[in-house]
Amino acid sequence: MQVTELRADADIRLKRNVFIETALSFTLSYISSISKTLIPSVNVTIIADNDYYSTSGADVSSSERFHDFGVPLDQANKTGLGSSAALVTAFTAALLQYYLPKDVFDLNDELSKRKHHNLAQAAHCAAQGKVGSGFDIASAVYGSCVYRRFSPSILTNCGEPGTKGFADRLRNLVDETGKDGAWDTEIVKDAVKVPAGLRLVMCDVKGGSQTPGMVKTILLWRKQQGESAEALWENLQAANTALADELVRLADVPEQDYSKLRSCFSKIRNLIKDMSAASTVPVEPPEQTRLIDACSAVPGVVGGVVPGAGGYDAVALLIEDRPEVAERLADLIKDWEFGGQGKASNNNAANGGTRPAPKNLSTPIRDPFTRLQNGNWLHDRSEEDVYRLLIDAFRLKCDDTYKFEGDTLGGTVFDGESTSVSGFQQFLAKVERKRHLVPSWWNNEKKQSFIQYGSHTASTW
Repeated sequence: MQVTELRADADIRLKRNVFIETALSFTLSYISSISKTLIPSVNVTIIADNDYYSTSGADVSSSERFHDFGVPLDQANKTGLGSSAALVTAFTAALLQYYLPKDVFDLNDELSKRKHHNLAQAAHCAAQGKVGSGFDIASAVYGSCVYRRFSPSILTNCGEPGTKGFADRLRNLVDETGKDGAWDTEIVKDAVKVPAGLRLVMCDVKGGSQTPGMVKTILLWRKQQGESAEALWENLQAANTALADELVRLADVPEQDYSKLRSCFSKIRNLIKDMSAASTVPVEPPEQTRLIDACSAVPGVVGGVVPGAGGYDAVALLIEDRPEVAERLADLIKDWEFGGQGKASNNNAANGGTRPAPKNLSTPIRDPFTRLQNGNWLHDRSEEDVYRLLIDAFRLKCDDTYKFEGDTLGGTVFDGESTSVSGFQQFLAKVERKRHLVPSWWNNEKKQSFIQYGSHTASTW
């Protein structure tokens, strides 16, 4: 089962959404392996929750959950809460429920939910081209949970959509009936809860982090330091588990004593700071420390941490669910400035990059590598957009983490470059060789102008 996007007009460029395409091909392949009847046509409307996208408080009414931001999806700034995983999870569930009878698939049934999880994980990993943490899919399927990822080797034998036997291999994988048997993932739904009276909020930071590069450096440090790194890693895991245990305990008792929770947050943050110092990676940078300390001092705020891989992306806070607490917090972080890295806000604004935008350009472009992989994104764009994209892509280069689709040159456009002027020129030359990336207005004069500007910018990094 393969998916082909049709052109409504030969002059309109296709804007592929690899997550939609992959989820569709995987789900229809799975359905076809169960039901041999013809799959009828259907119209699908997909709308996105506001919380997945950057907004200002004035942009969105509190009663309006699905707001039209007036820009194409590929230009929307995302908050980093796992929108692609939520999309794949919701889309696969909708198709399964629509096409399969209830006695075969029912989301209220635990076995069906397990199969849904497996299918969504397989599709999402295929769309990304890698096996990630898997937690975003698991939480989209099960909600709050303690999760341990499956072994990546489980997906090895699935193959590509459209290849011979793919549908049957996929069904064996999803139903856990193949030679690899059951998935070794662990999902414990009741191991973490948010007690009544508490609320989890995110304060987004305008000016984010180079997450893949940070993660790579942390993992390299862990590998090189051996026992000392493992000891710190295990202590942090124990502290996280203690926080989850205390949340579960509080959910089952009427008391509202959050002193132990505050102690758990403090211990986690101290360990994260130790990891930052040992690895030289700013998991909790000083600017974030100042912000979290200030937020934690607000009456009604229980504690907070830098979520995910850390850095400058956001802070997550656990607060008492009272209007006055949210108001005091909003007053504190309104226009909060810190150290050239951007502003904090209580809306879901987010942009990629650890440094401020290059001089004379506005905020960095989020996920520049994804935009470059798209290929269509540069065409018919303004010079400023193209300059920003290429500068941000080079500035955030992640060695071999990102590859271009259909790359026949070998390697990536980031191989072997430093952040020097010559490195920038090499990077631009490689991009230019991939003709589908170059905008229609690109010529030698524009190129030389950009080299001059970009090289000057590169020399200041």
